[in-house]
Amino acid sequence: MFVVMAASSETRERDLECDVSGETIRNFMEALQAAGQLSADNILQTLKLLEVKVLNNRMTTSSRQKVTDTLVDYLRAVKPEGELEEMCVSVLMALGSQSPEMVIVKLWDRLHLHDLPPRSLLVTVGKLSLGQGVAPYLGATWEHILCLLRMAQEEDDMLAICQALSGLVISTRKHLDLGSKDDEVMDITPEAVSIKAYHTLRILFNHWSLKNKNKVTEQVLVIAGHLFFLMPPSKLKNQVNQLIQWLMTLISTGVTPFYISQVIGCICQLVDALAVSGRGGVNLESQLENVVPMLFTQLHEKVNTSDPYSIQSHGLAMRAFFILTKLHNDQVVLLIRKTLESKDPAKIVPALQVFMEIFQEGPLLPIFYGSQSCRGGGRQLVASCTSVFSSVPQTETLKREVMHSIVVLIQEDLKPVRKTLLSFLEMLGRLGYLTLSQGDVVIDYAIQLCQSDRSNEEDIQLKCSKILQMVQTSRVPLPKLITLLCQPSNSLAFVPLSKTATEMALRARTLGQVPYLSGFHLQPTQFISPQKLLVHLVMFSLKPYREKEFGVSSLRLLNALHPITSLHPIINLDVGWLWAKEIPKMLQILDDHTEKTLSQKEWQDRLLQFSSQSLLAISDDNWLEQLLRVILERINYFSDEDEEKAFLYKLFGFCLRTARNTELLKSMLSSILQTAHEELQEREGIAVVLSIVSTKHLKTALDHLQAYGAVLTDKASSFILRLMKVMMPLGALLASPQSLPRHPTASAPPCL
Repeated sequence: MFVVMAASSETRERDLECDVSGETIRNFMEALQAAGQLSADNILQTLKLLEVKVLNNRMTTSSRQKVTDTLVDYLRAVKPEGELEEMCVSVLMALGSQSPEMVIVKLWDRLHLHDLPPRSLLVTVGKLSLGQGVAPYLGATWEHILCLLRMAQEEDDMLAICQALSGLVISTRKHLDLGSKDDEVMDITPEAVSIKAYHTLRILFNHWSLKNKNKVTEQVLVIAGHLFFLMPPSKLKNQVNQLIQWLMTLISTGVTPFYISQVIGCICQLVDALAVSGRGGVNLESQLENVVPMLFTQLHEKVNTSDPYSIQSHGLAMRAFFILTKLHNDQVVLLIRKTLESKDPAKIVPALQVFMEIFQEGPLLPIFYGSQSCRGGGRQLVASCTSVFSSVPQTETLKREVMHSIVVLIQEDLKPVRKTLLSFLEMLGRLGYLTLSQGDVVIDYAIQLCQSDRSNEEDIQLKCSKILQMVQTSRVPLPKLITLLCQPSNSLAFVPLSKTATEMALRARTLGQVPYLSGFHLQPTQFISPQKLLVHLVMFSLKPYREKEFGVSSLRLLNALHPITSLHPIINLDVGWLWAKEIPKMLQILDDHTEKTLSQKEWQDRLLQFSSQSLLAISDDNWLEQLLRVILERINYFSDEDEEKAFLYKLFGFCLRTARNTELLKSMLSSILQTAHEELQEREGIAVVLSIVSTKHLKTALDHLQAYGAVLTDKASSFILRLMKVMMPLGALLASPQSLPRHPTASAPPCL
């Protein structure tokens, strides 16, 4: 036989091809029985051959029983370690895959009731419990495991028992969940399972030392999470205080991400199991001030995307918050709000994320709790999930409280919090929070962050735009948004606001709700007039490449808002046709050029022609009068760039030239002549207006020019004459030869 064991690999391969005879089996048995006389390598090769023969189903039942008995006896006698121990487990698994009861019953061998079974046997039973055909032995196996729990003292023995117990409780949960659909019948009732689960938890806590962060504690965390679902709810609620204190102790020291994920997973399973019963209980409620900070501590940690356990811990903490809020809504929301108002960005961001988690609707995704050791030292995550479909009830009280905290955050405006806060505000918009009185604070904040300076990132502007679009039907109807974007204080936010307004207008148009802007006049104290809007957008188009998109944004918004003059789509239809034709041409010009290549003079001429043609299409002197008064107002109060003020004079002239009403023409000419003309630019601007108007209304322009000349030559009122009096002494001084400095080498004064 020893010659056989020492044979070459070629001989062994031929042996695998032969039918297994009783003599061959005896040789294997003798090899195992004589293990003390053989090298570990020979035993290892024997086990490998044996595994192959078993898996190839080339043994009779009696032969498999003999191999099982012999192998277990070998394990009890030799207690192998390392690769040899793993190979023994592999052979037992091969035997158990065909006859699981043959291996499992060896666990409660009467001859060894007072001794711990071999670790390899315990590991094998744990793995077999997860497979098929073990249901009739789960109860008896669990009964024996309870006895072993009290006997284990060494860490390796405890780990082996944990392996068996873990497979046992997972399998039991699976069969209980299947219920009547289960093809296998357990040898234990659900009531007996709940009692055994409770006793198991008590033994683990009372007989094992679980205060240190070691492998045994890791495994117990996983097992305890499953036991929570098997225990009677009343018993579980009674254990909450002790369990929370234990978990707090474990997580209080510096631990690895894997260990943290085990602790957080255990917390999550605890509250998940309590949720199944429908109530958290007074003990859990009393522990919320301990549990919530513990969960937030985990959420404060930055998620390491390359570490699955770091990701898992974050997801488990979020899920725990969701379930806790379902069980104790008011208390948990209050604790989250306190964290939200802590003024610490590291705490505020997770608090906002938690609110987004508990406010969302839809089923929770499966969460993977803990792990189970695999062959080779790896771990596989163990899944468990309770279906929760509804979000936190959005009561009016909750909305007011949350909005109060949000207003505080907005007032503090902590930069690291902005992105997360805007995401939460977007969710609140969908939930109707912005219809509350504090909604205006959110709107103002979104507009503030829309400021297109370099300090605000593009995604922040995008989020603000989404918020403003979302509240179209609540706090910010389209007219109000347009009014906001035309306010001088919001000029830096013009581009994102105009894009938002354009999208809202186009969306309304597709729904058949054409945004006729003349409806603005129905609420003149609230909304901007169409005339002010037209002037505002034309002026913003004057320098089209300002902030890259001012001109494009203005023209696109104007195009989306037509018709601008009537509540009825038929009246002044020519305006819509004109804009549909001209605005795309103007946009194309901007696309074809850059700030350096675009001729500013030609672009100004095009804007003036566009405005003039629009007024001709409108053909309404009442509407025109209001437009002219808007331009006059801007001329009177405009104090910025000279180029823009000069353009306003031209725009006034081009618009006034379209007037058909003589009285309106005279009135507006008188008004422009009465504006300030102390500065040269103002006098030139008035002259430009008269020049433009005279091309169509020459006589009226000349009459007013004559009147204007009379005003300028009136000694009592003329600013020009007063200015000349001031300048005359200076002129005399300059004209006097004695007052002029002489060149050192010249005999005559220099020429002026």
